[in-house]
Amino acid sequence: MNQVALGPASTDLGAEARLRLQQYLRVDTTNPPGHEHAAARLLASWLEAEGIAATVYEPAPGRANLVARLPGDGSLPPLMLLHHMDVVPADADRWSHPAFSGHDEGGVLWGRGALDMKGLGIMQLVAFVELKRRAANLARDVIFCAVADEETTSEYGARWLLEHHPDEIAADDVWNEGSVGLLGPHGEHLFGIATAERGSLWVKVTAHGEPGHGSVDRPDSATRRLIRALARLEGPLHNLELSVESQNTLRLLGQMQGGLEGWLLGNLHRPLMLRLFGPLIARKEPLLSSILASTCNTTVLAAGSNVNVMPAQASALIDIRMLPGHGPDDELAWLERTLGDPGLTFEVIEARPPTRSASQGPLYDAISDALRAEYPGCAVEPIVTPTGTTDSAFFRLLGARASGLLPIVAPLEQLKTMHGDDERITHDQIDRGTRVVVSAVRQAATARGSAKQQPF
Repeated sequence: MNQVALGPASTDLGAEARLRLQQYLRVDTTNPPGHEHAAARLLASWLEAEGIAATVYEPAPGRANLVARLPGDGSLPPLMLLHHMDVVPADADRWSHPAFSGHDEGGVLWGRGALDMKGLGIMQLVAFVELKRRAANLARDVIFCAVADEETTSEYGARWLLEHHPDEIAADDVWNEGSVGLLGPHGEHLFGIATAERGSLWVKVTAHGEPGHGSVDRPDSATRRLIRALARLEGPLHNLELSVESQNTLRLLGQMQGGLEGWLLGNLHRPLMLRLFGPLIARKEPLLSSILASTCNTTVLAAGSNVNVMPAQASALIDIRMLPGHGPDDELAWLERTLGDPGLTFEVIEARPPTRSASQGPLYDAISDALRAEYPGCAVEPIVTPTGTTDSAFFRLLGARASGLLPIVAPLEQLKTMHGDDERITHDQIDRGTRVVVSAVRQAATARGSAKQQPF
């Protein structure tokens, strides 16, 4: 694999980022199985060429995490630039260009991970090495961390590092994924920095009954008990409410939408409006349900092996996502009450509480300043991550402030390619995103008082 040949005097950081990202996208880190080791070694080779030592940790064969550090004077606690190397699978038959080719054409770079999240990782890498090249007078240690396994359970990634090498990645501020910029109907630039995200509760529910022949009517069979219980989940959304972060999210989406629907989203924080229109909006736009309420979905069903045999047990896997302010214990109790069958058994597979960070601090402020410099007049708000959970949760639970943002402006059509087909990022998005990350990291890493008065 050819290495990017860009020396310490490089001034076109956007071009550097594009070249590095193209090579990074060519490393297949589909998870499962992951195979992040090759990606970690590529990152390590780039860092070592810049005179920066990098440590690669291998929790299992083929799995890897990378940590590198630039020391500061300790005036402030460490800052971490965090991204995950693994990506979700890509169906080769559905892509216009091979998902791991790094195809570059017409100002667009194609590849699985371009948005989620190798793109941000490369922007962070460029910002990190720029601190070293410019001999920045750092007020804090800056950590560059690339982890495995985020797309499944983080067992071999952030969780493993926190368990086995917590001191190496201890930080007060963490920059990770969690949001992107949007474009309003009149050209406005709208940025939500994710400072909160929902928690997750995965539960296996099992019903038991007497096995027997499929020709006999058995109302108390395991399958029928489970079906009756799961049907009770088909009710209205529960915990319908709006946190401050959710209100900000809807306000930004309303600005992007414009018109009557935009006005409705922007005013949904009013209790009467939420009660009247919240369920309707959630049904029309399912993604908005993650902002408006806790969600509960039956994702896996398992029972029996023969069509003429009534099984002794039937089970379902249930995925609950809870809003900030609600905990796994409360959601489990709600699930047991709702299913309403004392004969069911419940096994918690995973419980991750919701998390939130303060929407202030050196990193959040630096990102906001850099966005406003690159996109004059843009709106910047702290929001709740619209989808899923990220590795930020683990660090927030330890007291860190985690800010989530890929600082590009992307249309909804492009955003749908994350975890979908034809994932891609434009040269302009890379260039502008890199400028934002470089500027924000410099400010957050060198600020001792007035950040903008501390040049390299």
